[in-house]
Amino acid sequence: MTWRKSSFSDSANSCVDVRHIGGKVQVRNSNDPGGPVLTLTEAYWEWVIERVAAGEAVSTISRAEKGIHWLNALDGWVVVDFTEQEWAAFVAGAVAGEFDLDRLMGAA
Repeated sequence: MTWRKSSFSDSANSCVDVRHIGGKVQVRNSNDPGGPVLTLTEAYWEWVIERVAAGEAVSTISRAEKGIHWLNALDGWVVVDFTEQEWAAFVAGAVAGEFDLDRLMGAA
């Protein structure tokens, strides 16, 4: 299944990678493709994207010393970290609708 990133990501291609697979949504850092992967339910993904696009807080996503820290427990506790720049590109993509579930499913 194809990983997608925001069209707003920088030329170094560093961003939040997202894909739809097996009825779930997975998230990773494109700078660490072999690193941790968050697995989210479709319903939770839609809830998160709505909040992120609206600039609202999500309890599992927080600012950390070196950027953004996203924690999820669907498959055990998994943490993926992003820089502020990577996160900003993701948020811009969320606002533009690039990560809506229907679009992700169409890319699968």
